[in-house]
Amino acid sequence: MRPWGKTNKIFLVLFIMSLSVILSAPAFAAVNPVAKLSAFTGTVLIKSQGEWGVELKADLPLYSDDKIVTKDGSATITFDDGAVMELKKNSNLLIYKQEKEEGLLRKTQVVQRRLRLMLGKMLFKSGKSNVSNILETPTMVCGLRGTAGTISIDESGVTHLQFAEGGFSYINGEFIPDSVAADLPDELANMNPVQRAAFVAAAAADQAKNAAALASQAAGTPEEAKARAQAAYNAARAAELAAEEVKVQANIVLASNPDPEVVAQANEAITQADSAINESQGAQQQSIDNGAVREAPGTFIMPAVPETVPTPGFEVPVTPEAPIQDTEPASPV
Repeated sequence: MRPWGKTNKIFLVLFIMSLSVILSAPAFAAVNPVAKLSAFTGTVLIKSQGEWGVELKADLPLYSDDKIVTKDGSATITFDDGAVMELKKNSNLLIYKQEKEEGLLRKTQVVQRRLRLMLGKMLFKSGKSNVSNILETPTMVCGLRGTAGTISIDESGVTHLQFAEGGFSYINGEFIPDSVAADLPDELANMNPVQRAAFVAAAAADQAKNAAALASQAAGTPEEAKARAQAAYNAARAAELAAEEVKVQANIVLASNPDPEVVAQANEAITQADSAINESQGAQQQSIDNGAVREAPGTFIMPAVPETVPTPGFEVPVTPEAPIQDTEPASPV
């Protein structure tokens, strides 16, 4: 098999670049897992270590800056200290960790676990560690204090927060207390900008992998050069759409979140995304000059529904049954 040459180099550069685009700047290096996908049902999309289209499996490792998106299914995430989060259908969650210095006179290093829910509903239960747990939505930031409960976002974008145990150590922003939002209708969830951007980015990643496989199969044939150019184009397009997904989320956070740190992270994410978009567009044009065909922008096909992994129950219910007014029975996670 001959070396791929220039178009292959473009493919590799764009693939690596797509992995580097993240939403939160001061996060842990994504070397060691921070959690695992302990259960899932229905259609779940995951961006892991910057890559969309990760194959789902039981106990899939999750890293800082990973994203979990549910469509018609659910996902249960178990962290290394025993904390558990159950993401309901039509939800969009980013998880990340960071180290910070706290204290005025005596500085101490603290570890923060931040969970950014952009859409949908999440049941949560804290673990047993010194990690500081922080919930974020487009309109609110909340520090937890040994708690279990439900955080949800209604169709107008308002955050609802209900505790079954404990409470918050601080809160900044707008929310409705002691309340759980009704499930978002599928048609509204599918039109939501963060969901659509995730669907498109995941589908583009799958198309890039398929194009790369076809390019490998074409090695040594008259179609090799064109197939490699197409693989480079699809990789560049996937990198652009991955960056667009980050930018969509960051712009929503920037418009509504009152927390200065979250706003600063969103601004940094937009700067990184714009740079990645510019580079990927240049690479796309070069690939077209080499024989690639431009695909219709914005089209996507949802991936097949993965095999269901049963949810492992645990003893402490996350939300009490009585207060929840919902369209489905309350889940004990």
